[in-house]
Amino acid sequence: MRQLVTFSISLLLLTGSLVATLGTISIRDFELRGYVNPTADSNLPFAVPRPGVNAELRQYSRQELESHLELMQASHFVWIRQFAYWDEIEPHPLKNLLSLTPLSILGRAGT
Repeated sequence: MRQLVTFSISLLLLTGSLVATLGTISIRDFELRGYVNPTADSNLPFAVPRPGVNAELRQYSRQELESHLELMQASHFVWIRQFAYWDEIEPHPLKNLLSLTPLSILGRAGT
């Protein structure tokens, strides 16, 4: 009887492990759908090195900026990373909305 209980528990644990393993594989395959493993094939694409540089371009005048960009291009830099504040480049729809008067809203809605 004891052997039967031990065998049943072992069989139950093995079944649970298999279900967990297959479930994990299924979830992994679902999450990674569309991705290709580049190490699965020895025919890897040729990688062209494309160097970049960090630059603060807002500190230069127009003439200096053109000069520095030409120097970067002559040095074969392909990417330039420039820090930017999001509030400087994004329009402010909330400010525009708050600046409207009720009459201008009604006038726009009526047209």
